[in-house]
Amino acid sequence: MSKIAYASDCSGRKLTKGDTVTDLAGQITGRICDIANEDGTLFVRLRPLHQPYTNGVWHAADRVLWLADARKRHASNG
Repeated sequence: MSKIAYASDCSGRKLTKGDTVTDLAGQITGRICDIANEDGTLFVRLRPLHQPYTNGVWHAADRVLWLADARKRHASNG
């Protein structure tokens, strides 16, 4: 597997690391911690929201659905 910067979900939306997605069966909801390409098939590794310290589980990118953007951290001005 070679790591890549982004993939597309089942609806064609661009996925990046940190985005929250769910699988089409609704069995797992998690954040993307890695994205990879193997022989033309795109995969995302999901870290379940209820298990923040696990390595995550690989899923085909076209079998997940985007839910939310990655959380962005902003410096406070005060």
